[in-house]
Amino acid sequence: MRPPARGQPPRKSLGILILSLLCSCSGNSTEHLPQGTPVILVVIDTLRADHLSCYGYELPTSPALDAFASQATLFEQNSTQVNTTHPSLTSILTGLYSKNHGSYVAVPAAGASAREGVVSIAERLGEHGYESRAVISHPYLHIAPDGVDPFPGWQKLSTLEGVPLESRIDATRAANANARAFEFLDERGEQPLLLWVHYFDPHTDGVPFYYDAPPETRQLFLHHHLTAAGMGQYEGRLAALEPVDRARWIERNVSQPDRQAVRLANGRALYDAEIRYCDARFGELLDRLRQDGLYEDALIAVLADHGENLESTTSTHGALPFTHHDVFEAVSHVPLIIKLPGQTEARRIDALTQSIDVLPTILELLDVEIDPPVDGTSLVPLLLDSTDPLHERVFTESSSGSELGVKSPRHKLIQRSGEDPSQIFDWRTDPGELDDLYDGVANRVRTGLETWARDFAVKPALHIRVLPGEDLGPLEIELTTRGGTIFTNSTPPAERTPENNSLRWIIEPSSDVVELEVFLENDLQELSWKFSRLGDNQLVERLWIGSHPLQESTAIPLYNAVPGLPAGPIEFEITHEKDRPRTLFTLTPDGTRHIEMQVRYRWPHTPDGLTLLRADGWEPAAAKLQITGSLTTDKPLSSVVHTGFRQEEVLLAPRIDGRWPARDRVLIDGDRKLPLDEIALVFSYPPDARLNSLLGTQPARDAAPGSIVIWSTTVTGGKLDASLLDPETARALHALGYVDSEDVEGR
Repeated sequence: MRPPARGQPPRKSLGILILSLLCSCSGNSTEHLPQGTPVILVVIDTLRADHLSCYGYELPTSPALDAFASQATLFEQNSTQVNTTHPSLTSILTGLYSKNHGSYVAVPAAGASAREGVVSIAERLGEHGYESRAVISHPYLHIAPDGVDPFPGWQKLSTLEGVPLESRIDATRAANANARAFEFLDERGEQPLLLWVHYFDPHTDGVPFYYDAPPETRQLFLHHHLTAAGMGQYEGRLAALEPVDRARWIERNVSQPDRQAVRLANGRALYDAEIRYCDARFGELLDRLRQDGLYEDALIAVLADHGENLESTTSTHGALPFTHHDVFEAVSHVPLIIKLPGQTEARRIDALTQSIDVLPTILELLDVEIDPPVDGTSLVPLLLDSTDPLHERVFTESSSGSELGVKSPRHKLIQRSGEDPSQIFDWRTDPGELDDLYDGVANRVRTGLETWARDFAVKPALHIRVLPGEDLGPLEIELTTRGGTIFTNSTPPAERTPENNSLRWIIEPSSDVVELEVFLENDLQELSWKFSRLGDNQLVERLWIGSHPLQESTAIPLYNAVPGLPAGPIEFEITHEKDRPRTLFTLTPDGTRHIEMQVRYRWPHTPDGLTLLRADGWEPAAAKLQITGSLTTDKPLSSVVHTGFRQEEVLLAPRIDGRWPARDRVLIDGDRKLPLDEIALVFSYPPDARLNSLLGTQPARDAAPGSIVIWSTTVTGGKLDASLLDPETARALHALGYVDSEDVEGR
């Protein structure tokens, strides 16, 4: 058995200390844990609180967690801050809301990560002598561009990098996480330990969404769930099938009236089976901590990144089963159990808490200054038996930016963007959120919740960085908006229109970096940009969106050709018919290329709609606002689109192998020359989630002199752009629901 790390007191003194912690109610001073107290943080992916026995679930899914909770403090009403993995983990590790740490994309494959200056628990405790070790079981959290660290500050970080894609799902099992955690424990030195273990079970493992419960647990709860649904006759057939095959069998062999009930019962049974499997591995981790003499002396916190929808879709509960979309309680209500060193008795606390409260709680217990400050609130007063609530309300966002949940001690508001109506539920009496009380609650309740939501909402802003460049002339930037107003207080000052819908800067050559910040009235705005720098024929190569070249983004180029000769063959040709509202376009790939095309109206029009009349390779289509398509081909694609509106209000955005067509290979109405020292483009509305994802990445660090970088620290609604990923990774991320099927077709 390994002796306590240097600086740790004997166990007896720890017990006396914890007794004082639990019994002291004076509130005048707080005892702290001894210097060097081990810290163990366990995060279980996709674990909803109400499917754990210790949280009142009727099935025995969690005997190890139950036993742990019997010697710990269980927080009954804990809420996650985001409904997807990477943003939620970042919130847990930093104590910050997503709007303040900057990560909204579920996985960091496109480069989305916490912004510069955000400090993690590993960095904070590292300054106090802790050796930090992390085990991550998500199959794709390590995929990030060069220079982007999804989890900064950890001295040793074990991921599934290097595991072949075809083997990666098997490697996500909790047993594999334990094996890697045990290796870290084997090599533990004399420094105090910070160990973070992330279990991926019970996350879905593929599309169609299914839970790949292992053989030892997969049948444990099938009988219960099928019988409860009145579908016990299907048990024998389903029990004989692998989890991956059950969903397909149900679709092919179960009649329509029974299909949804069988699908839900089978999914719930496998979900519970995965919890039971992961729970056993958690028990093995605790056994190893006991063996090493760490369990009694350690501060241990267990929680989840988010929950999971397992409900049938209803008129008030529209979330898709077996996903963590939206912010219903099924997703936002997650477990939180904290065991203090030497604690042997169970405590349950009903007050509202948030997952971002874990970091400041650990820091206060260890007497570590919380600087820089965090959004979370230390739970130490509740651990000391205070009856005063810490939170009037708690918040949960969707990483899509479409939903915000505001939860008070009785009511919960779910506020949605666009035209979708808000909802209010009495979560105490209606935990399934089936009875929408929005029009029935007292006006003061509704107003209070909506005021909190408005105050919490992200205030949209954009940053523009202009790098100095030798032998470059003045740079002119024009920014115009539709649907709102824009403001700036930056230097140099901008010219602006009386309507506050347009800004114009002239930036003279300088040896200093110029930083501009633009504030948007709302995020429901179209933004049109124009950059010009006389004689700068590499201007388009100098433009960046976050950490990616502009030409690789889904920003929409605006073409204003003048007569001239092209430097090479034509890749993209547009012809506007003058006597009728039709546009012809042709894409001519040079070899076999992946081609994407977007045809859309500019905001804020509600025209008759777009119709793709003729297409080579595309599917004919009609839409109110936008038509998109993608395929891989080596043949020219000629198409005709009926615009039904003024042609200047229609945008055409092609990409060839994930990049804009070369500007010297574009033909517009017979004019063959696009100016190279002037670039115009549009950030469309409704916003493109793939562009938002790139806007949320760190500003490019390897940009050439004279470059212009645009990024945002307030962007929401990010989505991975599959064209920026290698085809194998894109298909693998699609299998977990992170990339849409239309984004990987033909790749």
